[in-house]
Amino acid sequence: MRLRIDVDPGRRRFLVLILALLAVASLMLIKRHNVAADQYGSVVVGLMLLFNHLACFYTRTGWKRSAMKGVAWTWIVLGSAYVVWTPL
Repeated sequence: MRLRIDVDPGRRRFLVLILALLAVASLMLIKRHNVAADQYGSVVVGLMLLFNHLACFYTRTGWKRSAMKGVAWTWIVLGSAYVVWTPL
């Protein structure tokens, strides 16, 4: 996926923020060595944010947009189910 040159810098900043949050959540999960300790699904929520942001702001037309929207909605549904129904 190629980034467009005329993309608003605010979108890039938010993308960098999402990637930083996802990296921190992943490092914390790896450092703990316990996947069950991820109580609030921070990695899953980070992936939900990432795919939704990419689908909404970096794809404009065609099959790529449909595919990314499908991936984003799938992650939203599965991620929400994981966060809601995972026991604390």
